[in-house]
Amino acid sequence: MRYCVRKRERCFKFVGRRAARVQTLSEMAGVDGLEKYRGEFEKLYNTLRSVHDNERKLTKKCRQLNAEIADQVARVSGVLGMTQEEQLANAGIRQVD
Repeated sequence: MRYCVRKRERCFKFVGRRAARVQTLSEMAGVDGLEKYRGEFEKLYNTLRSVHDNERKLTKKCRQLNAEIADQVARVSGVLGMTQEEQLANAGIRQVD
């Protein structure tokens, strides 16, 4: 739960950055000579947005893989338990013979 709260905070901060971007671009539009920097700012922002989106996708994929690993661990534990029971049963049969 704590991670989810932090994740939401990061998303809200990113949305806040979008608003700051719009404000910065509007301020730059009014000043001559800043067109070069405006283009660079746009490139940097687009890169940041791309990284943010990729981070979200990777986080989602990591959660899916962790769930899959947990499922496989449960299956392996179940099989190991059955194998141990079978070994005990076989040992009991051998002692009876």
